Amino acid sequence: AAARIQTPDGAVKGGAYSDVDGAFTIQAPAGTYDLIITFASFRPDTIAGIVLNEGDVSIQNSILYDASMNVVTITAEADKKGDGAAMLR
Repeated sequence: AAARIQTPDGAVKGGAYSDVDGAFTIQAPAGTYDLIITFASFRPDTIAGIVLNEGDVSIQNSILYDASMNVVTITAEADKKGDGAAMLR
C-alpha cells in the first residue's frame, strides 16, 4: 500500500510504501495532516485532522475495502403473451 500525508489544503508533505506487514513510517514536521492510504483495487482511506506536535509519534490504523462494484441481480422473465418481450425487475 502507499501512504501520503498532506495538509488540509492538499499540499503533500511526505509519503511511503508499506512493508510486507502493511506498516509504514512517514516523518513530518509539526502540523496538522490528513493521511491518505491507497492500494490497487481497494478504496482509499483518509484519516483527517492528525495533529503532530514536535517530537510526537502518531500511530494510525486503517482497513482498506475492496473497490469492486456491488453485485446487482437482474431477473428476466418471458412475456406470457408470446410476443417475445421480456420484463426486467
